[in-house]
Amino acid sequence: MKNASPYRLRDLVGVMKRLRAPDGCPWDREQTPQSLQPYLLEETHEVLEAIDRGHPDEICEELGDLLLQVVFITEIFSEQGEFSIDDVTHAITSKMIRRHPHVFEGISYESADDLKAQWEAIKREEKSTGTKSIRRGPAEVPPSLPGLMRAQKLISKKRVEADSELAQSLRKLILQEPASQQPRSQRIAAALCSLVDLAHQEGIDSEQVLRQYLNQSQQYVKTPEGKGG
Repeated sequence: MKNASPYRLRDLVGVMKRLRAPDGCPWDREQTPQSLQPYLLEETHEVLEAIDRGHPDEICEELGDLLLQVVFITEIFSEQGEFSIDDVTHAITSKMIRRHPHVFEGISYESADDLKAQWEAIKREEKSTGTKSIRRGPAEVPPSLPGLMRAQKLISKKRVEADSELAQSLRKLILQEPASQQPRSQRIAAALCSLVDLAHQEGIDSEQVLRQYLNQSQQYVKTPEGKGG
């Protein structure tokens, strides 16, 4: 998707400032970060769907819709004197440079494990110096994530434990004694769909009960963090 005279990020920021001006768009003027949350989530899912379909022009368009939400929310905070789009880009650029000294400072490494350890050490330093001062809570996984994604992150961080006996039974049933020659990933996907179907038959909302289970679980342990935000 090429344009002879392309608009740039500053042009989008200018458009949003105009829309939020006193003589701008009434709908845009009345929005808040809270009211924009559903749109932010919706646009994120539309980007994911476009990536799955694999059409570059569609992905480009959907990324633009998502970027609009970032600029929109940033402009609201800019009006309040909190931060601007330059602060947002400065923060993420600084973070990426700081967390990749092997690229920007020429620090050597020997393996992927070295890189991971380096990333985790930098994150710990950020916490101790207050570089990243706002935390999400004991699990450091956004509770607004879809239940399955949140469960995967919590389990990978060892912040919540699955039922080991049930997990072993499912492993034996789904993976070790397959009823077909499907790849493991497809068998697991089919098993997840079957669990959702079972919940539906029992009048249970799968997403809701998974969220409740994760919220109620107190089986958190402290472990080194992986590469994240």
